[in-house]
Amino acid sequence: PDPEAPLAGLLELPPRWFESPPVRPRQLVLRREGEEEVRARREATLLLRNLETVDARRGTHRFDAGTLAPGTYVWGVDETGYEGTVVLPPEGRTDARLVVPPPTELIVRCVERGTGVPVDVNDVTWRPVLAVGDRRTLGSFEWHHVDPARSTHALLVPPGVVLLTSFSRPPYGLATKTVQVPRAARHEVDLEVPRALRLHLSLRCGETSVPLDGTLEVRVERVEGGGRPRASSTNGVGKTYYLDGPGRYVVDVGRIVGFLDPAPVEVHVEGESSELVVPLVAE
Repeated sequence: PDPEAPLAGLLELPPRWFESPPVRPRQLVLRREGEEEVRARREATLLLRNLETVDARRGTHRFDAGTLAPGTYVWGVDETGYEGTVVLPPEGRTDARLVVPPPTELIVRCVERGTGVPVDVNDVTWRPVLAVGDRRTLGSFEWHHVDPARSTHALLVPPGVVLLTSFSRPPYGLATKTVQVPRAARHEVDLEVPRALRLHLSLRCGETSVPLDGTLEVRVERVEGGGRPRASSTNGVGKTYYLDGPGRYVVDVGRIVGFLDPAPVEVHVEGESSELVVPLVAE
């Protein structure tokens, strides 16, 4: 086995992370950087409830990760989305200080792209954009307050770069935005939400329209481009699919009683609304 060295010290986790409604951080995780083969322990997970509290007001706890392979470790506390690094020398280190900064209350105002009109979205989530890989928490979803009157979502996030994603009902699509969050108690940003593109599907046999009921399983898959089906609605005559972005899609309506199986159809969606008529042949 390769040599190991002790790693211990203090973890500072501000109590703001635990305020109501709670984020509930649960564990400290350390993972060694580098892909080289090391025949020694290279990661540690410590439950916060097992750490000795040194200063409750500052949120300071004493941690002991045991012995690990020397090297640089990426550390983070789950649910906070914050990461840092600590170097473990061959002789060991027992005075490490791991500091998680206080969170920022990020107020996300959702507006329609191009008009600025407030949009009521289903949810807004976040995840940190991390410099060292993407092996850690995707972010906290527990501390989340919605103000429908202002179309805002309040998120508790760490300072740094985070990626926001909104999930909307039709006629709106998916929205994403990368935000640089300052070290501040509160920060506000606008998230522009695009209107989803619409693909209207109908069936026709000769000159006759064929009703398309909600039980028919239609497969819509993206061939190329940035969009994908997000939702659909049926009015008995046709079906409308809401897509996140333009691109080439394959539509396969499958088996319809009384008709030969139609071949899948490829359609290019680029405008706000597109029409696709699938021809049917009676058996």
